[in-house]
Order: sequence, then C-alpha cells, then structure tokens
Amino acid sequence: MIMWYICGLVILGIGASANENQFCNENQESAYPKPLCYNAACMTAIEEHIEHEFHAAFKYLYMGALFGQYVVERPGMTKFFLESASEERGHAIQMMDYLNMRGIMYAKNYTFGNEMLWKLSDQQIAAAELKTLTIASALKEALEMELAVTKKIHEVVKSCADDYHGADVFTNPILEEQHTGVRKLQGAIKTMDELLRGHSGEGLSFAEYIFDQKMFKGEL
Repeated sequence: MIMWYICGLVILGIGASANENQFCNENQESAYPKPLCYNAACMTAIEEHIEHEFHAAFKYLYMGALFGQYVVERPGMTKFFLESASEERGHAIQMMDYLNMRGIMYAKNYTFGNEMLWKLSDQQIAAAELKTLTIASALKEALEMELAVTKKIHEVVKSCADDYHGADVFTNPILEEQHTGVRKLQGAIKTMDELLRGHSGEGLSFAEYIFDQKMFKGEL
C-alpha cells in the first residue's frame, strides 16, 4: 500500500548563520546602506510562501504514489507527478537558500497531514476506490492547485515591490516555471478530453492508457 507516513513528515527549516539584524541595524557603524538591506515585508512573505511549495510537493508525491499502485498502474502519471513534486520542493529550497543569502534567520517547522489529500477523513484508500481514480480528475485538481500557488506567488512579488532582488528572484525563474507548468496542465487536460470524447466503458480505460503512455514517453 501507499507509504502513508509521507503525510506526517515534518520539514525542518534551516537557520541562517547570520543574525537578521547584524547588517541592517542603522544604529551600528558597520550597517549596510539601506538599499542593500532586505525588506521585512518581502522576507516575511517569502517565509510564509515556502509552506505552500512544500504542501504542493507532498500532494504531488501522494498523487504519484496513488497512480503507481499495481491496481492503477499508470507509470506516465506517476512519472509526471513525482517530477512535479521535485520541482515544487526545489522551489521551496531555492527560497530557503535566498533567505539565507539575505541574512534572515529561518527556523520554521511544517507538519503536513491529511488535509492535503483527496480523502480528508480516512487514513487509507481502498483498492476498489483506487480503481475509480481518473487521470482527468487528477489533472484538474493539479491545475487548481497550480493556479492557487501561482496566485500566491504574485502576492509575494507585490510584497517585494520595494525589494527589487526579492521580486526578481520570484519573477524569474519561479513565476516563469509556474506559468509553464500551468500551460502544460491545460494542454494535458485538453488532450485527455479529446481522447475521451465519444468513448464509454472499456474505451475510457483504453483512452487513459494511450494518454498515460504519451506522458511516460514525454510526448505531452
């Protein structure tokens, strides 16, 4: 069965070695010029956004695990979701590294539970329910999540309006990768809809198989 323990993992924040007031305290003779100092609102927005990136990463891990079960056996979707999980986790790490570079003391802890999963109340999904999962519903849920994360990134950029470097880091490459990912999901949903059109019964399963193979081969 699925490795459910991933839902309860705790991600530990990495503390920066520099004290956040060390360089930007105006009362110190060695203080940096103000333009070099971080913007507190920007750094707070980045700190808070990291949780959303880890949330997306763990949900993608969960979705990849579901489609990798032997009763589902959709290796293309598994590959896609696990790669997506790596990208989201990479974004979170990039943000943590950025805070470290700017001298922000980062020591937040995150715990992820069942609220991030499709099934909100149960610890397990039965084999019969696994068989009813559809690629179309998974893609649409992934798209909704990506759109929500993208919206939050736009909010971070706004919070960093007076911190040009902070805004730039989020705009490129993170925001660009978000838009690229959203576009890929939109295209995948359209392709899936076209494959399903006019099919019923076993035809639906065959259409999903064709789509999954396209995902596995990187054709979508």
